[in-house]
Amino acid sequence: MRHFMKTVIKTKIVTLLIFFNWILLFSQEYKTQIEENKFIERRNNKFGIVNTQNKIIVPFEYEFIDFKNSKLIVRKKELNGVIDTDNKEIIPIKYQYILPRNHNRFILWTKNSEFGLTDTSGKIILPVKYKSVSSNKNDDFYLTENKNGYCGVFDINGNIIFPEEYIFYTEDNYKIFATKNNKALI
Repeated sequence: MRHFMKTVIKTKIVTLLIFFNWILLFSQEYKTQIEENKFIERRNNKFGIVNTQNKIIVPFEYEFIDFKNSKLIVRKKELNGVIDTDNKEIIPIKYQYILPRNHNRFILWTKNSEFGLTDTSGKIILPVKYKSVSSNKNDDFYLTENKNGYCGVFDINGNIIFPEEYIFYTEDNYKIFATKNNKALI
């Protein structure tokens, strides 16, 4: 139940953020600079990338583009992926959501509510198999929950800090309130 409520809340927050971003973007003409000579632009309700000479770098075929971690999170046919600013695919367009994190990381979230973690080159750090992946407030540790309800902690490179043997209740500034074998732990 605890995980279900966390997932419902996360889903509602992400949905509201995307909804309000779309309202803002579609209510006005949109052009924003992302690199010295590259701009995200909207034409005919589709997004693409142009340079200062108005040459198209990324075709106008995306429902949405967001520039995060020096990469482009793109949305097409209600799925998300990541490309670079030269239109090279980094992460395939097959995820429900892609959540940018610090340290050049992205949390991947499938339509089946499976989560994983990747870097900006597309290298998988945590496989897309978890019931949840979240980060602490500084994004320097990742908390996972596996399909059996057990939780673990990984560093930003996917190294195990705590194995998936715990049930987590909350995380507070580098402290985790948990149980292991029915014993309360901090």
